[in-house]
Amino acid sequence: MMRARTTLGLSTSQIRTSCDILIGMQLNRVLNWALLLGLFVVPFICLFVSNSMFFPFITGKNFLFRMIIELVLAIWLVLLARGDTTGPKRSWVLISVSALILIATLAAIFGVNPYHSFWSNYERMDGLVNLFHLFAYFLVITSYFKTEKLWNLYLHTSMFTAIIISIIGIRQILGHAVINQGGVRVDATFGNATYLAVYMLFHICIALYYLLKRDSGDFAGLKRCGYGLLAILYASILYHTATRGSILGLIGALILTAVLSLFSLTGKERKIVIIPLAVILIFIAGFFMLRKTDFISKDPVLSRFTNMTFSDATTKSRMIIWGISLKGAKEHPLLGWGPENFNVVFNKYYDPRLYSQETWFDRAHNIIFEWLVATGILGLLSYLAIFGASVWTLWSRHSDIISPLQRNILVGLLAGYLFQNIFVFDNLFGYIMFFIIIGFIHYHSKEVVFPKWLEKIWSLISSTKKVVTGQMSYITSAVICVLLVGGMYWINVKPIMANKLLLQNLYPRTPSQEKLDNLRKMIALNTFGSVEAREQILLMLSDARNAPGTDQDLFSKFLDFGAQEMKKQIDKNGTDARQQLFMGSFLHTFGRADVAIHYYENAVNLSPNKQVALISLARAYIDSGRGAEALALNKKAYESETNFDRALVEYIANAILAKENKLAEELLKTDRGANLISDPRIIDAYSRSGQIDKVIEIYKVEIAKSPNNPNNQQNYFSLAASYYVARKDSLALKTLRDVIVAIPASKEQAEYYIDQISKGLLPR
Repeated sequence: MMRARTTLGLSTSQIRTSCDILIGMQLNRVLNWALLLGLFVVPFICLFVSNSMFFPFITGKNFLFRMIIELVLAIWLVLLARGDTTGPKRSWVLISVSALILIATLAAIFGVNPYHSFWSNYERMDGLVNLFHLFAYFLVITSYFKTEKLWNLYLHTSMFTAIIISIIGIRQILGHAVINQGGVRVDATFGNATYLAVYMLFHICIALYYLLKRDSGDFAGLKRCGYGLLAILYASILYHTATRGSILGLIGALILTAVLSLFSLTGKERKIVIIPLAVILIFIAGFFMLRKTDFISKDPVLSRFTNMTFSDATTKSRMIIWGISLKGAKEHPLLGWGPENFNVVFNKYYDPRLYSQETWFDRAHNIIFEWLVATGILGLLSYLAIFGASVWTLWSRHSDIISPLQRNILVGLLAGYLFQNIFVFDNLFGYIMFFIIIGFIHYHSKEVVFPKWLEKIWSLISSTKKVVTGQMSYITSAVICVLLVGGMYWINVKPIMANKLLLQNLYPRTPSQEKLDNLRKMIALNTFGSVEAREQILLMLSDARNAPGTDQDLFSKFLDFGAQEMKKQIDKNGTDARQQLFMGSFLHTFGRADVAIHYYENAVNLSPNKQVALISLARAYIDSGRGAEALALNKKAYESETNFDRALVEYIANAILAKENKLAEELLKTDRGANLISDPRIIDAYSRSGQIDKVIEIYKVEIAKSPNNPNNQQNYFSLAASYYVARKDSLALKTLRDVIVAIPASKEQAEYYIDQISKGLLPR
């Protein structure tokens, strides 16, 4: 049978094939534009703040980034399957990044808490899931951006976004916008001055990169002027973040750039570099010469640098934490403890000298120790290899596109970024900017030639592409779309729903049936947000326990719900001392000291040197009639760091309650103890042990220090109450009359109590 032919002489099947090709080309064009749009949205994510979510400056940006990258990755994979694009070329930068992702994955699998290593929490939004998205971002931009024009457009888009951020920062400086974290350190839409600082560090160097470009075309001078002004704008915002690490990182980056240029340039360019280097060195010298003047000491930014010594509290605490990190690294040297598990190391090797710092640290505040603890020596080496590969690529690749000065500023940027990360921990946009820069460096790299044996393996892996391309591309694309929808729901939609439910039902801190139902729904979503929710529920109940008009039946349901959920969390992950202490404190607060002891003991086992855990367990022992054991714990907490006043107060108070009055008196005779005798916990201990005379003496001494001070009003009333309890009514009445004379504003309240005592209406 003859095939049907058209007037053009083409068969129907040929026309159908041609139409399929045209439709496919059109579809590819749409997908390419969608992919391009998604990538160019990423730099603008930093402007997004989701006030309807818990941790609004963190969660909104991270979830938006993840959803965009998942969509972009899916489009890229479809285009790859359809043969319309290719993967990234092989470079040492790509190999080192891939090695880090692989080692971090293994560290998470074999770590102490794989679930937390993968998901992290709402406050950080980090973990393996974040690394996977950043890796996907890196793969797509290095595969898709294959022209200098695209890279220039992308970097300029990022600089444009930084201009918007700078305008917001200027408004904060001028007082026209609220600084989100309070104080004077601008934070724009980041909610944290440190995060804004590293963002500006990158953009200062990007502006300088284009400023130093060899350009003799039209408006070259005007362009340089514009880039110079941008660098100054970004630097001014960095300055007002008052972030010492980032500012020092910038200064270091500029000095390194200048020094490298002195040794790598010749002629006029070399002479030009001497000027900025001299200016920087003069500025540093001038700062040290004038550091004690009012101009510097009263400036909120410069004064932070004058306080930088090895003896200041922040530096000392950082060095102690780094020591803790080393101890943890020695225990798990190869693959570490797993990402996001620094809190376990911090608790296990807690140093009592940190008593004045935050109770719980989940970061080493040093990127070197962070990777060392999380992924061991293998992970740290692979992380540092990224920097090594990037610098080697820049230094070995002689390009007409990148001038030696531009190369040096990129090397300086990498060094400055690494230096500032020695003092802080990174965040989403620090990572994004880092991956943009190393992606740009990857673009300028040569293709790596593998050894023959490795090339054969690579060819074998590459040959699998044929299975999912060509005629199978439609099936592959359908599978990718299904995985995209399922993954986006699992990774983003469910946690976002949980986050919103959590925020909507925690404040105000008053129980209701609707809140109870919603919190049950939130935890039933089974996301990583459940961990946060369980802690927050216990805090809410502790805050609301004395709220007037509380429905006791409903409150009882809340208590059961909170206890059951926290128990589930601890059963799932019993390695977190913080959660054990939360549970113990919750039960103890509501009169279950006997049950609380179990969780307190777990907390002490997980963090044997943490004074808070020791003190909490001691309190529970006292309430359970185990005074001798309580005192042993108090002694350990106090002697581990004798400068910790709370530990001393608890030791004295429990000695009183345990009837160890001689020990209490000895402790009160010390210089620190004498200053703490009026602490409410010590007074309460004397009252509970029936030593009212001691309480009376304490209040008499406090009043005698400043009898007419309005702040002493409560001491007068407490002294009167103590006399009344001791059945010394005449002295109680005299004290109330004395307070009227000493502090006239107390007359109405004092006369009320005089009347009540005189009529015998007050209970003893």
